[in-house]
Amino acid sequence: MAVYEFALLVTSAAILGAVVLPRLLADKPMSFPLIYVVAGYVVFTLPLGFPAPNPIENPGIAEHLTELVVIIALMGAGLKLDRPFDWRAWMSTWRLLGITMPLTIAAIATLGWAALGLHPATAVLLGAVVAPTDPVLASTVEATPPTAEVDEEADPTNQEGAIRFALTSEAGLNDGLAFPFTFLSIAIAGATLATSPEPWLNQWFAYHVLYKILVGIVAGIVIGYVIARTVFGRVSTTELARVMEGAEALGGTLLAYAVTELVGGYGFIAVFVAALVLRHYEWEHDYYKKLHDFAVIVERLLMAAVLVLFGGTIAGGLLAPLTLTDAMLGLAIILVIRPAAGLVGMIGSSELWRERLVVSFYGVRGIGSFYYLAFARYLRRARDEHDRRVAVRPQGGVRRTRGGRLGDLASACDRGLSLATQVTRTMSAVKVIKVLGTSEESWEDAAEEAVRQASRTVDDVHGVEVEDWTATVEGAEVTEYRATVEIAFPVHEGRGSQ
Repeated sequence: MAVYEFALLVTSAAILGAVVLPRLLADKPMSFPLIYVVAGYVVFTLPLGFPAPNPIENPGIAEHLTELVVIIALMGAGLKLDRPFDWRAWMSTWRLLGITMPLTIAAIATLGWAALGLHPATAVLLGAVVAPTDPVLASTVEATPPTAEVDEEADPTNQEGAIRFALTSEAGLNDGLAFPFTFLSIAIAGATLATSPEPWLNQWFAYHVLYKILVGIVAGIVIGYVIARTVFGRVSTTELARVMEGAEALGGTLLAYAVTELVGGYGFIAVFVAALVLRHYEWEHDYYKKLHDFAVIVERLLMAAVLVLFGGTIAGGLLAPLTLTDAMLGLAIILVIRPAAGLVGMIGSSELWRERLVVSFYGVRGIGSFYYLAFARYLRRARDEHDRRVAVRPQGGVRRTRGGRLGDLASACDRGLSLATQVTRTMSAVKVIKVLGTSEESWEDAAEEAVRQASRTVDDVHGVEVEDWTATVEGAEVTEYRATVEIAFPVHEGRGSQ
């Protein structure tokens, strides 16, 4: 069986499962996502000779696939909320976002640092990955689809149940609000590279918190209004127009996300805000059901595909490196940290204690966490590629004979961009050159030119060593590269160190 045909077979099974399983298991206590994962595991363990999917080796594909599922789920979540926007009516949302989510991230980061020995930056990243409530897998406990019979003048707190509204609104916003904490982990890692104290925390807060969130909200409002005007501007009068009804949800999702990301905002926030604006543009219009249903169809199909592939990654050994300590940490996050943080966030709220407990325990983790893991892995791979480019680039133009070699400028470690190499020093003189660049490219050019100039004065070059690598960091951006380059060349009779 060819790979293409096998992929079609798996895809068709996932699609049919997404359509048929809800009918077969409607009255049974079965988890659809669990069935998809188990099916994927079984399919990829069959002796057919096909490799299991590997998100570690293909982080870009994993990132974009999970990203697509999440943003479509965010559109569906926004369209579900019939409750008009009101600060007091949305108080449970603000509590979950402003208190529960930061507490969850802080607790997970602390536990990861103390129990797993993670670097502080990695620990913060772990908290940002795991803390958000997932809008995809949490759909079964979210609000029901929009209805045209809602009375706009009614008490806003009675439009949906407290539990479903809290979980839906939280899931809609906290995926976007996890991004600042992701970039905080990058800023913490970058701060270890700074040669002098930098106000990196202020810069992170101003750009990644205030600016990008504000842009996401404004872009969502504007794009949501434009989409609403487009959707409700004219009634469908042809058969083709009626067939395509509801597809605006997908187009609007992609438009809001892409435009917002291009202007530097958080696309996740923009998609959810645009969905809210769209939902409340024509309150009693029944077309919202078609928009919502179309978004749900696309979301469920993509979710089925992702979960089947996830089952395949488990079959391929994705979870093999996990230890008992890792498993205990996962259980602690689900059964202790999130519920405790949720209850703290709901202190003083008007909800009943039973409702507070349900909201606290039902913070589902899922596709959104897959996305952030893939995002982090993609950043790591990009950094590794950067280090390899730095390692190879200075070799250009260097004349090497007699088996001499330029040292390997290996990637340093999680603590910074310091580079190390092994240099042949036997019977060698060393020439030390300070190299400074305002960017990666300019530093590489300067280092290459330094080696080239040195090679003109000697017969050959034994090796090159880059030492004392430092970088000036502003926020999460490196603005200056500085390093010492030692060029080793052979000592001939009658010639000393040059």
